[in-house]
Amino acid sequence: MIAPHRPQWLVLRPYELIRPAFLDNPVLNNDRFVALPGVNAQLAASPFLPGHRWNDFEARHSVFRRKSPASLP
Repeated sequence: MIAPHRPQWLVLRPYELIRPAFLDNPVLNNDRFVALPGVNAQLAASPFLPGHRWNDFEARHSVFRRKSPASLP
């Protein structure tokens, strides 16, 4: 979906970045890593949170932004 649609922004989970599709196809070469936001500390501070382990799993994301045409090789 990424290559044909060429989105301006991508937000990917850690397990998505290690998928074979990303390793075999350099689809992220035209994107710049921007941030690795996480809310794990806020989740840990919650005294009662059903499904805590699932929330931890979804609490980190990598954010990428498409490079400007001038910066592309």
